[in-house]
Amino acid sequence: MSGLAALMAERSAPIDSNLLSKIVFELEFTEDWLNIGLISTPILEQIAQEYLDEKHINPDPKHYRYRVFRRFMDQNRDLPELHFDGILDLTEYDADPELRETIISDLIDREECPIYILKRIANTRAGVLREKALAKLQTLQP
Repeated sequence: MSGLAALMAERSAPIDSNLLSKIVFELEFTEDWLNIGLISTPILEQIAQEYLDEKHINPDPKHYRYRVFRRFMDQNRDLPELHFDGILDLTEYDADPELRETIISDLIDREECPIYILKRIANTRAGVLREKALAKLQTLQP
């Protein structure tokens, strides 16, 4: 049983597990979201309920993935370096270019963003993200 499947199997909310599995698929969450620690059973249940309540207004999956990401970032004020690595890796596989850029921009904005992450972004990205990473590196260099 995959990590996401196991996570959904242990749930105890009123959302049917088949429906929850369908929503996880529709919202394009991957195992990586679980492996990094961005999602858990309560988070999946909460975002699934929000999706059910709002999908007629806002059906775009990227908005729900971004919500999960933002909540994680807001709840974890001192993010370990490994999370920066994992989240940056996660952006490589996200289907939505706008979401990828927004998440990377948010990582750069974090005060505790490691220098090696900023360098990695500066060396692998172009345009605004590259410039933003380079500008932040300039402020950190003596």
